[in-house]
Amino acid sequence: MTLSIKDETHAKLNDPELIEIRRRRMAQFRAIYDGEYPPSDEPFVISHAPVGGLECINGRSDCLIYSDPAAWLSQRLDALAEKADLIRDEKVFLPPTVEFWLYGVHFTDRILGVETYELGGEKGNWQVRYADWEVGELQMPDLESNETWQQAKRLAELFLEADVSLPFFAMPVIGGPWNQCMNLYGQRLCETVLLDPEAVRHDLDVMSDLLCAIHGWYRENMPSEQVRPILAGGTRNQPDGFGQICGCATHLISTKQYADVVAPYEDKVMSLYPNGSMIHICGKHTQHIPTWREMQSVRVLQLDEPAAQDLETYFNEMREDQIFFVFPWPSVPLKRIMDITGGKRVVIQLYDWAFDAFRSGEL
Repeated sequence: MTLSIKDETHAKLNDPELIEIRRRRMAQFRAIYDGEYPPSDEPFVISHAPVGGLECINGRSDCLIYSDPAAWLSQRLDALAEKADLIRDEKVFLPPTVEFWLYGVHFTDRILGVETYELGGEKGNWQVRYADWEVGELQMPDLESNETWQQAKRLAELFLEADVSLPFFAMPVIGGPWNQCMNLYGQRLCETVLLDPEAVRHDLDVMSDLLCAIHGWYRENMPSEQVRPILAGGTRNQPDGFGQICGCATHLISTKQYADVVAPYEDKVMSLYPNGSMIHICGKHTQHIPTWREMQSVRVLQLDEPAAQDLETYFNEMREDQIFFVFPWPSVPLKRIMDITGGKRVVIQLYDWAFDAFRSGEL
């Protein structure tokens, strides 16, 4: 597993001019978080690549990441070098990124020892079989002897060995405490939060410790200007010092259940980052606004569909220093987003399929 990188790839991915463009764009990005809104009436827009989506901006590889990670990374870097000039786009930020979805959204589940399996090859759909232990019995794994975690570390070490300064490096899916426990237990977790909340608190405590340990390793060992949580190669990239958790499954629980049982553990993970964190949501979560408004660790809500339909409620009811990443959808067109926000506290996200429509003004 020796990394081989072409001279021309190394040179392109260390191009001082492109690195300076990334620095300038990230400074513009950070200004939104700091309340210094874009000087024009055009929003800050971040996107996957206009052609090929994630594969294009993250590079392509014919090798399997699980069997030959060095060859996989080498091919990805070669492909990234070919597309590196996409970062010159002044209208849409297209961040070049090495993004590896090791075991998909079930990365931490596999670390914890539940069975994961894949449907359809490397680009298939990773699935999990629910844990055979009871809620309340989760144990912290030994990361130093854990094969899955060592795989992830090796990929990070290979990236450092490549010595390329332009691309971002995205972590695997670390998720959030409630989301990851839902992966383990499914419906049982929702039942137990009603019947035995202490058992749920135990597992959320273990899970949050695990997630903090993983985030902590990346923060300590990877360059802060390059390392990011998932989907850094497009729609969830953020400035330095901001974290991210997935909060999809919080739409299944009430305001009280979240505030009393779940929020302290999600706050622990998000507070690991000095500037706070993003929560990805893709359902109906407005019941949690009172809790998120009070959590200083919550700096960003990333609103996918149908959460984006509630943008006006979030925008009006959350703090002035909390911002929103929003996809334009037919149900929430770009004009509606701009009417609600006035271009303030908002980042516009585009999937690759929406790129041309944005360029032509059809969104």
